Amino acid sequence: MSDPLVEEGWRWPERPGPRPLIVAALLALACGLLAAWHAWPAGGLAERDQSPRIVSVRVTGDGVIRVDGARRPAELRSRGDVRFLVARARMASDRPLRVRLESDVDGVIVRTLRPLDGDRGFALVEVPVHALDHVPVGVVDAGDLREITTPFDKAVRHARDARHLRDRVRDAWWWLAPLVLFFGVATPMMLWRSAAKRFHSMRRPGPGVDLGAAPPSSVDPIGAALLVAGCGRLDLGAAFAGHVLDLVERRQLPARRSVATPPGAGVLIGLHHIEDVDDIAATLLAAASNDDEMSIFLPDSTAVDGPQLAAADRRAWREHVASRAAFERLLDVARTSRLGFASAIGAIVALGMVGVGFVVGPGGVRAVAMLVGVLVALAAVTGVAWLRDALRWRVVARSRRVERAQWLAWRDAATTADGAGSDPRNLPLIAVVGASSDAIRAHASADAVDLAAVTYRTVQALADMAR
Repeated sequence: MSDPLVEEGWRWPERPGPRPLIVAALLALACGLLAAWHAWPAGGLAERDQSPRIVSVRVTGDGVIRVDGARRPAELRSRGDVRFLVARARMASDRPLRVRLESDVDGVIVRTLRPLDGDRGFALVEVPVHALDHVPVGVVDAGDLREITTPFDKAVRHARDARHLRDRVRDAWWWLAPLVLFFGVATPMMLWRSAAKRFHSMRRPGPGVDLGAAPPSSVDPIGAALLVAGCGRLDLGAAFAGHVLDLVERRQLPARRSVATPPGAGVLIGLHHIEDVDDIAATLLAAASNDDEMSIFLPDSTAVDGPQLAAADRRAWREHVASRAAFERLLDVARTSRLGFASAIGAIVALGMVGVGFVVGPGGVRAVAMLVGVLVALAAVTGVAWLRDALRWRVVARSRRVERAQWLAWRDAATTADGAGSDPRNLPLIAVVGASSDAIRAHASADAVDLAAVTYRTVQALADMAR
């Protein structure tokens, strides 16, 4: 067993782990989410930088209470043995409140409240009755003063604490933002890269046997393409060419040389009985057929444009190959299922934290909840990108690495002058595993049929159709 075959059992990607484009996209997403967080849940402009709204309160000795120049209805409230004349006022305000009191009596108490969740403010004015000259006519006794002051004071404390926590979180952006980037993006990416390097650096077995002229297994052309590509990019055009030639080899599609059909020499693939062939490649060929809808001409000359698949047909072929690749991934999906589960849990937690932020209302709790949601969401998105990359690693499972090494060794043997390429039945597989032009004939006789009529240019014309 030679070292080249041992090393050839798996293809090492140029950059194991996240690609620069993925890194840039995730960093851009992180910066966008952090900017949105700072502009909305964290409060945007600091309230302390806003000029306060002046609330003028005027109390006269005859018990008239005016707030912002408007007289407010009053009621009597008692606290112990002391009675108070109480008035409540609501006003529009999107700024902090500052009271300017003008009073003819002593002992006036003014409480203000501006919640974080709106553009309104509240004022509660309490005037001791004993300091008044007389109580206005028609004022009713409404009960205990604590029934309105206790919830009012509680709301004031809640708004103050929420605003204070929000300001602290907002002012700490300079170290919170790098922390979110580190734990939400950098750490998962470092784990991603470490896992990729560990996965691709394991020692792999080579074939260790004399392969002979036959392929190492009876796998179909697309399966062979997936095995040989490994974690690299699959050539969709080569896969299409090999698949069509496999249909020709199995006599489901007839092929023959044509030297008289304009515009010159090439291969004609017959589509007379296309309705009897249940295969996506045959359907795509029929859609790109000649005007007679009975054949498709593949010219040998590079100066002549060959047939082309429509964009929708190329997309259908790409999806077909992707579904085959997804089936191959099922062989070793258990190790990536945990990563997918963790990403799904992260997405659920992120949505839950955003929901908590909406439920609790604005303030510090919302800012913290939304920040945690941003962090977990970034980690979940990074996990999904990692999962997609990990699934691409495992297009060929560990249990099939020996088979892949055998295919690579067979390809090298098949492309020699006296190798397996001399057997026409191997032509579909040679075309699909990326053999050089030296392994496929350059010319064919005028009366050749089926695979004997196929040249290297025929393979290129088929591949160009799906690229």
